[in-house]
Amino acid sequence: MKKIVISIAISLLIANCGGSSNSSDETLPTVSSVTDGNSATVATADTTGVYPNSFDIAFSEAMDDTSVTTSGNITFTCTLPDESLSQPTMSVVPASADYTYTVTVTDAYEYQLLDCVLTVTTNVTSAAEVALAEAATYTFTNACSVGDDFNADSSACWTVWAVEEEGELPPWPTWAALLDTSTGLLAFETSESTLIYSSNGKEADSGAFIYKAAVPNADGFSIIVKYTDLLTRGSGEDLDSLGFMLMQEDPATLEDPGKDGTYISMGLSTDNGEGNIPLCANTSSGSDPEYIGEVDCSSIDTLYMKLLFDGSTLTGSWSSDGDTYETISGDEGSWPTDFSGYNYLVILMETAEENPDTLFNIDHISTSGLTSTTQY
Repeated sequence: MKKIVISIAISLLIANCGGSSNSSDETLPTVSSVTDGNSATVATADTTGVYPNSFDIAFSEAMDDTSVTTSGNITFTCTLPDESLSQPTMSVVPASADYTYTVTVTDAYEYQLLDCVLTVTTNVTSAAEVALAEAATYTFTNACSVGDDFNADSSACWTVWAVEEEGELPPWPTWAALLDTSTGLLAFETSESTLIYSSNGKEADSGAFIYKAAVPNADGFSIIVKYTDLLTRGSGEDLDSLGFMLMQEDPATLEDPGKDGTYISMGLSTDNGEGNIPLCANTSSGSDPEYIGEVDCSSIDTLYMKLLFDGSTLTGSWSSDGDTYETISGDEGSWPTDFSGYNYLVILMETAEENPDTLFNIDHISTSGLTSTTQY
């Protein structure tokens, strides 16, 4: 009888030990924190000004890498303004910090100012193969981006040049003036992801600039601007000029950034003497514009213009498809090679001297190697 009692006691002891071990394995993992590309904490709801180019997701314990990095187990979706824009694509990899994984979003500039949701689903499990008790969901609104896809009214992301000359302000010193449906030059067509520039019936021989702080990387940078519907550009004898610049001085300190600033630029302008023939042109400026080169763009409906600096050489080029680029070259001037003093990304607009009637659509501005303290 004593042997039976001892046997039962040993069995109970083994069972209790086993039960304690199983209890430890069944600890439910949780998401401890989410931080964005600016290392700012993202709350579960109503966070604004989020940098969605990347997220660090920290868990409460060691996780199963495959379950975290498998496509669809962590999702990032946004409320899209039109069908032409697809939901974001992303990758997930383990980070250097314990229990942390980094989500990297492709072409995050396309989603600036949009409302988005980051979800960690219950398909994500711990190293002990225990799933989250429930999905972790984070809803937020994105910040401004250095690049711009014009999927939202991004006027808050740009500053309008408004400097008096001889006591008078320029014709379009505010966003309200630029967007005025009767007299303004610009319109956000978010359903088409486009910034429309139209000078039909607007003030002639005048200019406007919008700009933002953006510092180029000394090791290299690129700026690509896509224009669309150029073949419906208008009937005016002379075209307006529309382009983009990387500038040293704050435009707010200059009476005319196009004449007084130190910059590099690319843009569309009119062939002098020919009329209504858009040129893809490169210019560099110390105090006066110096043409680097130009090419006839009159037969192109969709146009990509690119400035690319590889750390030693700057090139300006154009493309009709965004894949194959042709360098715009000439012997009239030369590019700078040191961009340490350049601090602003600028869009310039200049109306024709007489009877302006030009229509250009800017589809997007994509950048790499440009940084800002207030935009991603």
